[in-house]
Amino acid sequence: MGDQAVMFSTDYPYEDIQLAADWIENAAIREDQRIKVCSTNAQRVLRLG
Repeated sequence: MGDQAVMFSTDYPYEDIQLAADWIENAAIREDQRIKVCSTNAQRVLRLG
């Protein structure tokens, strides 16, 4: 699938946002992948930037 096809999200209010944030910050992925998953991919797909 590739890191260009994944976006991080939460299921607020059913999920603890701090727990989810801690999880993605400590996930065993490279920093460039984390940036894509947490922001760049959403910006591209949603045409935000």
